[in-house]
Amino acid sequence: MRHKIALRIVVILFVCIAVGLFFWFKKEKLPDRQPEAAANPQSLSSTVQVNQVASQIGERGNVELATNIVSAADMPSQSQPSKELEYLKPFADMSSRICNVVQPDFSLAPQLEYQRRLKAVHALDSRLTPEEIKVLLTFLRSPVDADTSLDPLSINSIKNEVMDLLIQQEPLPQDLGKELASMAGDPSLDSGIRDYSVQHFAPYFKARWGSGDVDTESPDYQEIMQGYDQAVKMTNTSLQGTALIGLYALSEEYKVIDRQNVEQLAFQMGNDSSNFVNTRVTAIQLCGRMGLKEILPMTRIEAQSGETIQLRMSAIATLGDLGEKEDAALAEALALENDVRIQTAAKSAIKRLTRRLERDH
Repeated sequence: MRHKIALRIVVILFVCIAVGLFFWFKKEKLPDRQPEAAANPQSLSSTVQVNQVASQIGERGNVELATNIVSAADMPSQSQPSKELEYLKPFADMSSRICNVVQPDFSLAPQLEYQRRLKAVHALDSRLTPEEIKVLLTFLRSPVDADTSLDPLSINSIKNEVMDLLIQQEPLPQDLGKELASMAGDPSLDSGIRDYSVQHFAPYFKARWGSGDVDTESPDYQEIMQGYDQAVKMTNTSLQGTALIGLYALSEEYKVIDRQNVEQLAFQMGNDSSNFVNTRVTAIQLCGRMGLKEILPMTRIEAQSGETIQLRMSAIATLGDLGEKEDAALAEALALENDVRIQTAAKSAIKRLTRRLERDH
């Protein structure tokens, strides 16, 4: 009996020792899996950083983009060299700082690529070399679909920043005014870059002549004014309204810009019901700023039945600038409409109309 009990005790002890050895062995072997990750800490760190960026983007609502970035981080690292764009081949030896602006990096997600290139533009100074300026001008003229790393709006946004940069150069690049006018009038270019070119006429004009006398015989002046003349004739495009804004701004500062001509253009554009609606929105408001009461009959019509909310709001605002005593009733009626935007515009117009009528009497 005692022999059997002793045998059972030995068996139990053996089993306990075996189980203990099993778990001890398994525990000791686990660290053997760690060197695989530790051998490449840079890879691990990069994955963490990209996932953090993806998390931040995801918090801002771009779930799809965040998912794509996380997936890329989890995959084995594969370098994707930038594709050389055809129009950049003549500038193979361009400086690295210009390359960062014009050369795409297809390995980045679009949002990160846009931020990278925008940062590269902002890092440039006002002392670019003639060769660097030449590359940037070529970039501005490039087809919007030549660079597929970003969508057209993003590409044009970067080009807009480049135009700002070129106008800040000291001295101004030779023939920059001619280049801007040429791009604005080039139907082969994207409409967005053509509009940006017109937008930069006035800043270029101010950078060229400042507060001094304007040389109306200079090629620079002639090119810009010809550019404006072409743009205001481009009906049913945004360029017409953009040109009108520029001319109005310049006429506020420079006597060489014919204010009467600007007023006439604004009236014609705003009064033409067949014109591009966004141009009419701009023109009607500028008529109000310049005190052109001739636009009032059309303004009253558009305030009530304009084809877009923006056109109606523009007309209502102009009622506040130009309206007469009897227009107060119209503005008050508009303030009772259901659309909050119309209500807000009408209430603002009533205040300005009331103050102006009281001041005039």
